[in-house]
Amino acid sequence: MRQPPAVLRDAVSETCELLDAVQARLDLPDRMHAYAAMQAVLHAAREGLPASSTLRMAAGMPLFIGGLTVRDWHPATSQGGPNTFEHRVAERLPLSFPLAANDTASGVLFALSRQMDASALASLQASANGFMPYPAAPNRPQSGQPQGD
Repeated sequence: MRQPPAVLRDAVSETCELLDAVQARLDLPDRMHAYAAMQAVLHAAREGLPASSTLRMAAGMPLFIGGLTVRDWHPATSQGGPNTFEHRVAERLPLSFPLAANDTASGVLFALSRQMDASALASLQASANGFMPYPAAPNRPQSGQPQGD
């Protein structure tokens, strides 16, 4: 059986680690709940940004998380909708989700802030309207810059 390229294996591993971090932070029962939480927060964030900032944010995230950010996105048909970040998150969470939107957003933002480059994190902070509950501490270099050893 052929192995996928290392970049894809690394992207899968990074995504699973991030989902596990969200699951643990929010004390969720499984990765599917963590995925739903992350999707709600990322989609709420992109709706609060111009298209160019959304793309910059997605580019500075781990590969598959950036893809999740723009999944099913149609920037030409901006939704407008609610202005607060928390309200946008609440609208995107499944009805049966076990946590409130503010708690969900807080946990996801905490996990994401450690996996994004500084430019992507700045875009996320702008969209979250100051909701970032923890100081940002990105671990990733800027997009296009060497990642070291």
